[in-house]
Amino acid sequence: MTTRKLQLNNKSNDYSSSLINKKGEYMIDKQLIDNAVNEAMMKVIYNSSPTMIHEDDYEPQACSLCNKEMSSIHDTHNAFPLAKLQSAKEAHQQKKNYRCCSDCNEKVLKARLDMMGVSSEDLKTYSISELSKIPSKKERKSIFETSQSKARFDELGQDFYKTGLGKSILKGRK
Repeated sequence: MTTRKLQLNNKSNDYSSSLINKKGEYMIDKQLIDNAVNEAMMKVIYNSSPTMIHEDDYEPQACSLCNKEMSSIHDTHNAFPLAKLQSAKEAHQQKKNYRCCSDCNEKVLKARLDMMGVSSEDLKTYSISELSKIPSKKERKSIFETSQSKARFDELGQDFYKTGLGKSILKGRK
């Protein structure tokens, strides 16, 4: 079996499932193709989201929590409640960063649960059919619209409904 390096997402990876047949043609298994297609589709989604910036426009920034360099837009996350709520697009436009790296995002998620008085054991995964039974958009509340979040926004001197996410939630309820 001959392996080759396959270039995806500007990363070079060894894929032992990439074979060369007797004619010298590359044969790639279905899983590898599925992964490449999924990665490409996610890039299209991320790059066209109104709260994101295109990955080509991203300038590396330091994590607002640990100061580690975030070299990819895909390694930046909303750090609320440990820092101000901010989309990637807002960070880029404001030239001021309140976002965190993927490592610190675990602390952020725990802080969100703690703020809400919820333990990770209380979390539930919903199927698509279960989600469709949840009340209408007008009745749903974001975690950022709770009294606990409101108190934290006040501490940070921020109005949720003036953020990009807050504006998009209000627009979706019209």
